[in-house]
Amino acid sequence: PLGPHAIVVALDALGIGLVQGFTGLTVAVVVIASLTALAAFDELPSLRRTAGALLVGVPYLAAAYYAQGAFKETMQALFVLAFVLALRESGRGWRDMPLRFVPAALIAVGSVYTYSFAGLLWLGAALVFWLVLERKMPARALLLGLLAFLILAAPETGRMVDFQRFETFDPSGPGLGNLFGQISPLEALGIWPSGDFRVAPGDGAVPAFAYYLGAGFALVLLLYGAVRCWRGRETAILAGLLGAAGIYAAARLAGTPYTAAKALEISAPVLPLPILL
Repeated sequence: PLGPHAIVVALDALGIGLVQGFTGLTVAVVVIASLTALAAFDELPSLRRTAGALLVGVPYLAAAYYAQGAFKETMQALFVLAFVLALRESGRGWRDMPLRFVPAALIAVGSVYTYSFAGLLWLGAALVFWLVLERKMPARALLLGLLAFLILAAPETGRMVDFQRFETFDPSGPGLGNLFGQISPLEALGIWPSGDFRVAPGDGAVPAFAYYLGAGFALVLLLYGAVRCWRGRETAILAGLLGAAGIYAAARLAGTPYTAAKALEISAPVLPLPILL
């Protein structure tokens, strides 16, 4: 997938430079993620809304990947967050619009051009869970959204076919990248007192119990928030949460530590939503 590279090359043609272009792109993703998260808190006072948007837009793992210069993972995390919120709006303010799924389709197109077919796993899982939880099938609107997606994603088909042979998808290989081993799924909850997301609890400057204490507190909040979302019919948020959990479980069981870590980082912005809503 060459979407981000195409943006940077276009900026370079304007005289900005490749290094500056990639730097600007990664900075923009962080800003856009926080601005995107504002849509989840439109009923809150401005100060609480801003704080919530920052916690969702720049959670621990997203900040960790940003610090190491990753741009595809942070962009895919943005697409997952935006897709979930687009589904949420399609059942709220956009409910009566025939093109209400086109924004979600455009986000899916961006995911394909950035993360290839793998990016659709999170979006597809969220969509399936959302349709199940909604208990209805808005067929015409879905077909219009699907048509928009197929037309715009068609030029990337050849690269998606080639990308399936990417070596880090091979569970029989080492699949570590720059990791030391599997990272804890508790890191996705955001409370992880270490400057390096790759270290195990207790291997850094903070005792292991501090890691588990913070993660346990966040897990309780997450479960409580999920119950509140269920009662409040926040089906899109629940669908994003279930989809993220399913993709991580599949990556952990059938993939490599490298793919499992990416699954956690990409899902990280969705997890604070049930806690903060």
